Amino acid sequence: MGWLLDTNIVSQLAPGRTGESKAPLHLAAWLRKNSEGLFLSALSVVEITAGIHKLRRAGADRRASDLDAWFDRIVALYGDKIVPLDAKVGKVAGRLADEARAGGRNPGLADILIAATAQAHGHGLATDNQKHFAPLNLTVPLFNPLDGAL
Repeated sequence: MGWLLDTNIVSQLAPGRTGESKAPLHLAAWLRKNSEGLFLSALSVVEITAGIHKLRRAGADRRASDLDAWFDRIVALYGDKIVPLDAKVGKVAGRLADEARAGGRNPGLADILIAATAQAHGHGLATDNQKHFAPLNLTVPLFNPLDGAL
């Protein structure tokens, strides 16, 4: 089993305005320790790229360019460890969405797709937003690598 990184974990690695990553040291240590078993969802690529374009549209060209260069390195680093949104993920997402709605909960589509990607591929989900995924009754573990527990 590996860990699928939620977008909020990947975003912790982004350089701040000073060019330094804002990631806590214990997160960086956890990522290094587990690097062989870490994966990204194609949805995270969509979400981060959209954020970069929003910055550019708002006139923050330098910040957008810095983040774009950083994210190009992340994408290259993960390469074939970027898990696609395919029919397997889609089927799991449909089931998770229906089960949540049948239980009176209405999680967001992005959370459903991230959760489905992890579950469809047998990865645990590393996220700082565990409450977003709780209504989905996942069969894979949730872990918050920002809580400092390694």
